[in-house]
Amino acid sequence: MLTTPTIVQIAVLSPDVFAFMVKGEIDKDDLAKMAATMNEAFDTHETVSMLLIFARYDGAEVGAGLDLEVLTSQFRSIVKVDKYGVVGSPSFAATMINVMDKIMPVDARTFSLDEEDAAWTFIGTRPI
Repeated sequence: MLTTPTIVQIAVLSPDVFAFMVKGEIDKDDLAKMAATMNEAFDTHETVSMLLIFARYDGAEVGAGLDLEVLTSQFRSIVKVDKYGVVGSPSFAATMINVMDKIMPVDARTFSLDEEDAAWTFIGTRPI
């Protein structure tokens, strides 16, 4: 179970759903650990669903997404993620997610913080 200073994995009822809460500024190490968790999930499951909850988002460290593990995970997610829900995403990210939903084979949706219950319903599981 992933726990870093800013990314905490949420235990869920379904083995093929991965949920994370973001609490602060994401640094390179935190993002790399999350990517390693997802690459392991991609190795184990044909497809997975993901939920990201931005409880607090203070940005990301410059270059955090340039790690090989992160880039590999992002590339693999195109074919390995079935549903992708994001709660409380920054407005620029919400726009990007909604546009990408139209052109990629991932069913992606954004939700406001007060719609977290709907996001759990969307990905088809609940926290333990």
